[in-house]
Amino acid sequence: MPDGVDAAVLREAARWFAVLNDERVSEVDRQRWLAWRDADPSHARAWQRVEQMRQRFTHLPPATDRAAAVDALVAVRGRRRAMKALAVTGGVGLAGWMAAESQAVRTLTADARTSVGETRAMALPDGSRVWLNTASAIDVAHGPSLRRLVLRAGEVLVETAAAFDTRPFVVDVPQGRLVALGTRFSVRDEGDRCGATVFDGRVEVQPASGGAPRQVAVGEQLSFDRTGAGTVRPASAGREAWSRGMLLADNLTLGEFLAELSSHHRGVMTCADEVAALRLVGAFPLADLDAVLAVLERTLPVRVQRPVPGWVRVGPRSTT
Repeated sequence: MPDGVDAAVLREAARWFAVLNDERVSEVDRQRWLAWRDADPSHARAWQRVEQMRQRFTHLPPATDRAAAVDALVAVRGRRRAMKALAVTGGVGLAGWMAAESQAVRTLTADARTSVGETRAMALPDGSRVWLNTASAIDVAHGPSLRRLVLRAGEVLVETAAAFDTRPFVVDVPQGRLVALGTRFSVRDEGDRCGATVFDGRVEVQPASGGAPRQVAVGEQLSFDRTGAGTVRPASAGREAWSRGMLLADNLTLGEFLAELSSHHRGVMTCADEVAALRLVGAFPLADLDAVLAVLERTLPVRVQRPVPGWVRVGPRSTT
């Protein structure tokens, strides 16, 4: 990767930036940050890159949270394209950087948004309800002939109002448009692709580049990009559990579980290859990270370590 800046280290640096910009930051926090920065040359390079990112946001209004702005580029769900752009800010990555910055600004100025670890329920003008998952953002653009949401980042769960409102209800994403047909469904930005899961009713998926529309029925999910849609599959169990503050693991691998869990917490979670394929079943409270990690250590042959604040490392349990 250009300049030797690893994406995972870059994310760690962004987390430290958020810590240092928190009004509750302590001298102990600053000393730990210095220890992290000085522990490896790659950490120093990543910190320099984050400082460069921060300077990109000097044009934002004074009330804007700069730490949130950097986090919008590095830590929001659906962030893969932004991460790649930030990691290659020289030459070839310039166009990607500009697109990522523009996306971050749109996220920060969205009608409704959540930060990492936060979820939010809200009512729409037509009586529909939506739930925003962690690090998500939407615009609400209802008009005389159309009820419209724009998903800027992350994931949204939609429950449309009763059928007496005859205006079509749509959710627009970069990959296309979803048309609700009397339904409850979720839409998740996955970078180049978008995922749709239907819990009640049906949804019509219309790819942005004019591919054939696809209908998704209750209990089904579909992944699509701008050019077309994949195969309709049975929906994963508990896909909307996050709206109730839970993470449901139905035979998830540990690697998949930690990837999902990490999106709800500031910091970095890494999983050793030796244990990433272990399977996990259960319901876990998203807000209580310590309890979740304790359960992992009790039920799986793993050891949880925290080398520095903000970094959770899960590896094999020692047999010695």
